[in-house]
Amino acid sequence: MLKNVLLITNPVAGKGLGEKYAQKLKDVLEDYHQSNVEIKITEEEFDATKWSKNATKEGFDTVICLGGDGTVSETVSGIIEAEDKPVFGFVPMGTVNDLGRALGYKMNAEKAIEDFKTVSLDKLDVGKVNDRVFINVIALGPIAEQVMTTDSDDKNRFGVLAYVRDGMKAFFTDKGYEVRVTASDGTTTEIKTNLLFVGLTNSIGGVEFMIPGANYNDGKGYLSAIKGHTPINTIRAGLEVGLSNIDADNIFRLSDTKFKIESINNESITTNVDGDNGPELPLEIEILSQAIDVLITGES
Repeated sequence: MLKNVLLITNPVAGKGLGEKYAQKLKDVLEDYHQSNVEIKITEEEFDATKWSKNATKEGFDTVICLGGDGTVSETVSGIIEAEDKPVFGFVPMGTVNDLGRALGYKMNAEKAIEDFKTVSLDKLDVGKVNDRVFINVIALGPIAEQVMTTDSDDKNRFGVLAYVRDGMKAFFTDKGYEVRVTASDGTTTEIKTNLLFVGLTNSIGGVEFMIPGANYNDGKGYLSAIKGHTPINTIRAGLEVGLSNIDADNIFRLSDTKFKIESINNESITTNVDGDNGPELPLEIEILSQAIDVLITGES
């Protein structure tokens, strides 16, 4: 690893400093690992997917991207499709950066780049929802839908608080969806909820204790859903966040390798996948255990 490195950077990430940070990382890799480094700057959607998929064919053993969750997700999508998968790493430059938090990456881009002076290798789980890859979370419900409308400029100015502000707009509604969750053993659960999500790590929405016990390479996905759809249901569930019991009074929880989620009433229900628009229900979700090699940076 790190002999021949492809750096993929989103130029608008990090408040427009993506290219500058890519050059800084290039210098670190050359100085500390004697890497041969090439920088590619994304211009269109799925550039990162295309480049990471073909990386090993072009002689790269490692792909590192710089950007937010969208860029990271696109890069991982390409690596998953590759016949010979390169090692993966990234510099978190988005608003929330949940995968980076779970891996112990620094949230400050300058410090995250410095940590590439010392690296080790680990395995990383990747999720699939229908035919799409995800790296952190799938969410549905009025709260998740509202967060999808958060303005990019607001995310740059206010960070996670922009999501909190917009999520609160849905908080006081009584809207909810009736869904059926089917586990890998065929067990079904029906629930009416205003927020359901399936996460791969302990960090969701920047809250690093959202899913107690979750690990980025344990081969499981973690489903949580608020029981009910009123503001009081949400408040009660919020008070239970971080508790380790699998089925709290106000939160339904399930860990598994596969899930199916369907609308009981055949409603049109959209999803939020890693912060972007996802497929409508029904969902077929599978966790690809330890699917790729990932760089862990900094001193252990």
